[in-house]
Amino acid sequence: MEALINSFGEFKSRTEERNYLQTSWPKDRTYTLLSYLVCCILLLFAGILADYQRAYTFGSPNILTFFRSLLVAYGLGFFVAFRKSDYSDKIETHLFFIKLVSVVIVALMTFMIMGTSTTLLAGIMIMTTSFYVMLPGRLNGIIVNCALLFALFMIIPILNESVDLKKHFYKIFILLSLNIVLFAFRSMFNRAWRLFYISNRRLEELNKTKDDVISTIAHDLKSPLQVILSSASLVSKRNEELSVERIKLYQERIIKSAKKTDSLLKDLLAWALTSNESLGYTPKELNIKDTITSAVEFAYELAQTKDLEIEVDLEDYIFNHDSNMIETCVRNIISNAIKFSPEGKKIVVKGAVSDGYAIQICDEGEGVPDIVIDGIQSGQTFHVKQGTKGEKGTGIGLKLVHSFLKKHGAALFIENMPNRGSRVTLKFPMI
Repeated sequence: MEALINSFGEFKSRTEERNYLQTSWPKDRTYTLLSYLVCCILLLFAGILADYQRAYTFGSPNILTFFRSLLVAYGLGFFVAFRKSDYSDKIETHLFFIKLVSVVIVALMTFMIMGTSTTLLAGIMIMTTSFYVMLPGRLNGIIVNCALLFALFMIIPILNESVDLKKHFYKIFILLSLNIVLFAFRSMFNRAWRLFYISNRRLEELNKTKDDVISTIAHDLKSPLQVILSSASLVSKRNEELSVERIKLYQERIIKSAKKTDSLLKDLLAWALTSNESLGYTPKELNIKDTITSAVEFAYELAQTKDLEIEVDLEDYIFNHDSNMIETCVRNIISNAIKFSPEGKKIVVKGAVSDGYAIQICDEGEGVPDIVIDGIQSGQTFHVKQGTKGEKGTGIGLKLVHSFLKKHGAALFIENMPNRGSRVTLKFPMI
């Protein structure tokens, strides 16, 4: 998770950062708007108390009071305009602009008194601290305004030749140290909240997945178990009345249903094992052709129910892999191809050595929308859709594929064919 966050404690991805800000804005909105308004009011009162006690080289304190009052009005308008709105980039722009106007007012005052204020350092330190600690906003915007305040204090000796340079450079050192400490604090604060956000989001995803699995397991297990129970019950009760052919038919139904149940339970078990990094992954030096062949053989019976042909063209390649995991990946991809293929079509399974080993499963189905391809390849979205004959799935298969491929350092690619259908490629690195 740390790799997703930059040195500012914010998400490296602009999209991810925007999603975070949009999520946190509803609960932070009132605090954000009020804190800016309060700071604007405090800046006004600070000016009223101090500005009229200063000696001005040009201008008057009334000018500063005017601009401070405008800032309060701006803060009030900001509060009224956005107190019920959703987050947008405009809000971040306003947050930056209010800080900038505050800096401009301090700069204007400094030039009007030619740097003779003895309280300037204290004022800049208070404003710097409020930018980092109290006022929300992106850290890069805070740094820009604090850098302007720091530069303003740096030029004081130019405005006021009577300044003791040794004492002034010491003050500069203190101000620089304050910025470094506050930057470290703010970046750690940002990082902590974003890690908390990621943890909560993943927890929500796990809970949703758990709910989805629980809600679908009952349906997926119910049908084959009912077939097993009803067929076995009929054979048991009417054994003497049934013909041999009829008994064989019931036996075949029981075997098929038992295989479906076994397949689902294996997927569920394998999926559960992926949540524990220390379990499930046992790679060995094996010929991947045998692994793929086993997966294809498992799918033959399912393909026959839709009169589908499975064409296999595999090259031998021995490398270190977990045969159960790879077989599960191939079996799930083939199952999806079967699900979305019309009756009487063909599915092609190829395996070739090409800078590693590439497994391709091509079907003649309806293809996959680009938005779904992007979601599946990124591991963020698993669309569970009914097949051409109303077949239902749990979405567990694609989760397994992503988890297992990640353990092997492999990649998943999905593309639509020029005419019809799609091609799924599992690309394993050269080992």
